[in-house]
Amino acid sequence: MFDVKTMTYSIELREKVLEYRETHSLENTREVFGINISTIRDWEKLRKTQEENPEKATYYVDETGIDTFLFRARVRAKRGEKVYSKIRGRKFERVSIVAGKSSDKVVAPMIYSGTADSSLFENWFENQFCPEISGNICVMDNASIHRKNKLFEIAEKFNVILIFQPPYSPDLNKIEKYWAWLKKKLKTVLRSFGNLRDTLCHCFQLKELYSGTASLCQTIHPTLG
Repeated sequence: MFDVKTMTYSIELREKVLEYRETHSLENTREVFGINISTIRDWEKLRKTQEENPEKATYYVDETGIDTFLFRARVRAKRGEKVYSKIRGRKFERVSIVAGKSSDKVVAPMIYSGTADSSLFENWFENQFCPEISGNICVMDNASIHRKNKLFEIAEKFNVILIFQPPYSPDLNKIEKYWAWLKKKLKTVLRSFGNLRDTLCHCFQLKELYSGTASLCQTIHPTLG
């Protein structure tokens, strides 16, 4: 059996599995790599969909949470000297963001307060996201707020091919690296703005290739203020 030491499946592992699968049965592939057949089938479905629709862009959807309890992990100092500082322990403002990403483009970013629910996500998916990516492919995880039947219904209205990624596959969602970039950027510019939301808008504006900046700055879930 292939030595899978983590429950998180990387892109490299997926490619190895799919390459092996081309000349071996599903059962044999499962035994060699120790991965569920349903996961292998999901990977095959995504690859097949992309190969059969080369003209369509693939958009990856995800949510992330950010608060103002961000600090710079490193500072400048003379060689050999350590720098000590204090970090305040009180709680800070927190917001969440949902968006889609394809290649170097981020679409329909929306900020909201509190915890997302199915109603909030479906409202964003139908009224902001799908109209922007009509006719393309959408990939998202199996979060509890992602009600598959409802989302498939919405996606069909906009001719969007919706695919749910397998469990334990965050590396397959290409927006994850963007969230990491955004949080790193916030650490350097947060002090220059009065609040977190203005800072987020600024960070999106720095990337001229990213669309949807206006929706990020203006869209607040009506029930959350």
